[in-house]
Amino acid sequence: MKEDFLHYLCCFQKLGTPPLTTFEGDSIEVIYPGTPNGGRGPDFLNAKIWIGDTLWAGDVELYLKASSWYHHQHQLDKQYDSVVLHVVWENDNEVCSPLGRLLPCLELSPRVGL
Repeated sequence: MKEDFLHYLCCFQKLGTPPLTTFEGDSIEVIYPGTPNGGRGPDFLNAKIWIGDTLWAGDVELYLKASSWYHHQHQLDKQYDSVVLHVVWENDNEVCSPLGRLLPCLELSPRVGL
């Protein structure tokens, strides 16, 4: 599995059969997946996503493993304050934003038949 493939899945909204839910069980509806970021910072910028009863506008970060968030020290980087959804292949760890907010996680491995 490569992170580029996760990018493809998110860009073209090939995230498996609805309904989407966070790892924690909240419903997810992607209104706009965001603009791919070719530079430093979150992978997708300015996304609009319903998570539960809240419409979030912010950024999306992708990783093969959720724990990579800490390996890359995003919990200390203000560029990641606006992340509203963490999309991972494998959710092996809860992650918090630099502001200390637990980030909702969409785990793709159970949703994508490979």
